[in-house]
Amino acid sequence: MQGNPECTAVRVKLLVDMDLFRQWKLTTVLLVFLADSALLVLPAQESLPVRLHEAAEAFQQGSNQKAADIAAEWLQENDTQDLNALWIHALSLENLEKYAPAINSYRKIVQQLPNEPRSYLSLGAATFKNAEFEPSITAFNQAAELDPSLKAQLWQLGITQYYARQFQDGADLFETHRKVNPNDVENSVWHFLCITAVQGPEVALRNLIPTAHDSRVPMMDIYDLFRGVGSVGQVIQAAVAASSPVQKNRQLFYAHLYLGLYFEAWGDAQQSTVHIAESVKLKDSSNYMWHVARIHQAERSKPN
Repeated sequence: MQGNPECTAVRVKLLVDMDLFRQWKLTTVLLVFLADSALLVLPAQESLPVRLHEAAEAFQQGSNQKAADIAAEWLQENDTQDLNALWIHALSLENLEKYAPAINSYRKIVQQLPNEPRSYLSLGAATFKNAEFEPSITAFNQAAELDPSLKAQLWQLGITQYYARQFQDGADLFETHRKVNPNDVENSVWHFLCITAVQGPEVALRNLIPTAHDSRVPMMDIYDLFRGVGSVGQVIQAAVAASSPVQKNRQLFYAHLYLGLYFEAWGDAQQSTVHIAESVKLKDSSNYMWHVARIHQAERSKPN
């Protein structure tokens, strides 16, 4: 999924207001929230304890296990409620795909920041990645309750509602998201999937949300397929036309994910399984939608 540029700009703004610093009880670690992730940024004047500084630097350098270990050690030996250590611990563990302990740290953060939407957003994403759909929905809804402007942006909530079989709620969410992100093919597709689950693909097709200007390859080819004028071959052909292997893999990931969802919607479980498996093979754990593919595969592998 893609975010509304204006909304994203708000999310990536550095938290430099001193009142906000005091509200968050953070010393020197700033959290910069992007569409799908959070990054730690260290200001020039560093006053963190040396060990937490080491943990933050390790996190920034991608050494997530080292960062998590240092933060865990600090929490055990010093202050089990230190917010800086908890954030480093939770984010590092989430990057390592160790979701249960990450969630535990996020819950401690929420306890200390009960009125801060960002803490609930992080908890909602982590619980989804751990296939805990009801807690994820609760966390996302809490974030939206604290900041109502978030609700229309929370496509992640709509996807969680789909897997929790709250199909009408998901459809309503994607209809709302359309207002802030009108050119997102993925939003149209997930709305289609929610309607399909309740009323069938024919009704979903008649109610497909129109999209005309999603510039990401192969999104418009995916949209043509879902609206009945494209083909599987066109989607794959568009996806493989890339300037680099990284771009090709990313485009193929989305192609296979949405081909898998397309075949499932129209009742071809065998083809769906093949394409979902191909999307999961193209692993990019920094991409929220890869986790969606992984979760989808796991959910469909469960015995009926």
